[in-house]
Amino acid sequence: MKKTWSEVLQKEEEQVFRALAARANYVAIDVPNIQYPTKEVCRDMSKPSISGCEKLARYRVGFEEVLFEFKWLSEEEAKKISGYTDSDWAGCRKSRKSTSGGAIMLGRHCSRTWSSTQPVHALSVAEAEYYALVEGSTRCLGLQTMLKELGVEAGVVVLSTDSSSAKSFASRRGLGRMRHIEVKELRLQETVCRGRIQPKKVDGTVNPADLFTKYLTNVDVDKHLNSLNCRRVKACANDSSATA
Repeated sequence: MKKTWSEVLQKEEEQVFRALAARANYVAIDVPNIQYPTKEVCRDMSKPSISGCEKLARYRVGFEEVLFEFKWLSEEEAKKISGYTDSDWAGCRKSRKSTSGGAIMLGRHCSRTWSSTQPVHALSVAEAEYYALVEGSTRCLGLQTMLKELGVEAGVVVLSTDSSSAKSFASRRGLGRMRHIEVKELRLQETVCRGRIQPKKVDGTVNPADLFTKYLTNVDVDKHLNSLNCRRVKACANDSSATA
């Protein structure tokens, strides 16, 4: 009898699913275009289902390598940290939690990317985008601190978002109308006030962080990868040394 999409797997099948999901999660560190689907698959590891297997198989069939291009940077370029953040408000159909995604560029080099489920329920698009900005600022400042320990004084972090509301909220002081936001999230306002981070508005169609918040077409995937100086290439099946 054919299983339905929501039906859970048998114990032996669960073990195989978890093994494959863990492997995909390990590979996704260096493959930006599968970070969001892999994150969604790993959320089903406690109770794997047929639908979760379908997601995993869809993103493994025709798997391609992703190449990162690290071109020569001038001394000034190597000190510029820029970040991109985005969110998909209430994108999870089960929990209605939002996803935060982002990328950090050091000059023209892609240094870090991420896709994560927000721990709280955002009550609006602006709130979800602001939470994504907070996470992006934390990661960017972490890179700035690491460079300082290495003797490199990086400039002001430019943190881009496609939400005018989130940018505006980050640039002022106080809760305003969004009084349900926890005080700990206001640290971004303090950081902006001190001049360590400069919020910037970008168009949603050219925001590469969109890659880490939702399922996209191949055309959009390639467009955002190009923005990060990355590109997909066909994997060589006979080359056992090939890595993604």
